[in-house]
Amino acid sequence: MNQVILIVCLAHFSATGLSVARADSADFEKMVTPFLENYCMDCHDAETKKGNLSLDGLEMDLGNFDQLEVWRMIRDAVHFRDMPPEKKKQPTCWRSF
Repeated sequence: MNQVILIVCLAHFSATGLSVARADSADFEKMVTPFLENYCMDCHDAETKKGNLSLDGLEMDLGNFDQLEVWRMIRDAVHFRDMPPEKKKQPTCWRSF
């Protein structure tokens, strides 16, 4: 999935507070998990927890306020290009901006 679409989806779901149905878990595993693995988990896994943030076990349960807040933080950090840091691998969709 194109990373731009991922950001739009995250923004949409976090803005509306919609929960993603269980049927969408396959899409989550196919599209969102690889994005997190490629650009986030080196620094934000359970072992490293940079910024005191671990994304291990994060689910697309936007009905859970704590998880919704984490998704909002991810959306903002990626949207404003605060994350990933400049010295780390960058999403390819940024090349077009």
